[in-house]
Amino acid sequence: MRYFTYKSLRFNLKGFIVIIFILCLSSCQADRNKEIIHFREGEIINPLNLVRFNEGIYDSENQVVIYFEGLGEYSILNLNWSKFIKENEDVKFIFYYSGSYLDELKNVLVESEFPMPMVYDPEKVFYKNNIKEELTFISFLVKKNKIVGMSNPSIPNFQKKLDELKRL
Repeated sequence: MRYFTYKSLRFNLKGFIVIIFILCLSSCQADRNKEIIHFREGEIINPLNLVRFNEGIYDSENQVVIYFEGLGEYSILNLNWSKFIKENEDVKFIFYYSGSYLDELKNVLVESEFPMPMVYDPEKVFYKNNIKEELTFISFLVKKNKIVGMSNPSIPNFQKKLDELKRL
């Protein structure tokens, strides 16, 4: 019988996020077709000002709405969002951050040249209105303000999911 030690188990970021996302996907299916409730009063964090934040984004027909709390090695920010943002101009990406480290978030956004502004939500208003499970991140696919699925760049068919969202 072979025993594995902690050091012998290695997880890469993409694999870790895929596993967590799949577990969430199975428990979050009840949220399909639920109307998304945006937190419009949040502070906009946009240290690079590469993309101007427009309030109309909340009413866009096609959205990917990302909620996260954590920064660091396993943060959802470490995924390749830029590629999909650039290639899908008719899909609006809205990021909500509810973590405690606002200065660290700003540093991460500058260092990684992250192109998108964030909505800072320290009171977790978005989370309380939209998420029933205990999660530190989630990524909803939204059509006409209704949740139609979940996906993110760690899932191999993310572009296919975005294409399906646009066709709905």
